[in-house]
Amino acid sequence: ETLPFTATRNLLAAEAIWRRGDVEQPWTYIVSGLVCASLPGEDGAFNAVNAYGPGSWVGEACLVNGQASALEYVCVNPTVALQVPLERARELLATDIDFCRYIARLAAWRSEHRADQLALMGNGSPPLRVTFGLALLAEALQSGSSHHTRTEAVDTLQLPLKQALLAGMFGVSRGMFSFYVQQLAAIGWVRVNYSLVQLLGLGKWKKFSDALRQSRASMVKPTVEELVSFLLKGQTTTEPHASERRSGYRHAEFPGQGGSGGSGPIG
Repeated sequence: ETLPFTATRNLLAAEAIWRRGDVEQPWTYIVSGLVCASLPGEDGAFNAVNAYGPGSWVGEACLVNGQASALEYVCVNPTVALQVPLERARELLATDIDFCRYIARLAAWRSEHRADQLALMGNGSPPLRVTFGLALLAEALQSGSSHHTRTEAVDTLQLPLKQALLAGMFGVSRGMFSFYVQQLAAIGWVRVNYSLVQLLGLGKWKKFSDALRQSRASMVKPTVEELVSFLLKGQTTTEPHASERRSGYRHAEFPGQGGSGGSGPIG
């Protein structure tokens, strides 16, 4: 029923799909390409804070509450999008219970994801920003328009963003980002191909992010050596009991807990 209302839009690299401050914008589905959500920095340039790939819907905040977009959504490469007029999407929100439930779950998941990002950028040490930042980005790209991470046979993910853009997204310098990525490559968690990064073993990355969330209350700022040790520990840890799978490794320790020292709590 919605298909007749849907329009296809072809966008070029660096073209804005949504402008910061826009209110009346169509609900948008990314068919192909990559879109970054960005905030203006002190120098006036926009800094990416999240990315959306094929299969992602964007614009649920405007759809639900009519607020102006706080982010600038810009195409990283040529992008094809389907757009549903805002009036039609709001009609569905008011009349279709399944659609309403879907939007509520998506909005809640993205809100929690954004809270993780803000806490990380505000309090995380540089190695934690890079490592957990990569895990969060992988979750966002894998989840698409769903609050559930897709489970596919492929266990690797090539991040379609150059290292310089990733460094800015995680709030570290390009050189610092490269240093920590090389540490991750040395233990087999990533592969570096020129200026791009490929995540290896997506199951390990998911367990890592779950463990960090589980230990949030006593999380400390790790050094790169402590973080590498934690990653290797998680790589060899046995599968959790069925009752613990929903929340990751319930008893996982973060470097600095249990007597390993640390520089103080985060948050």
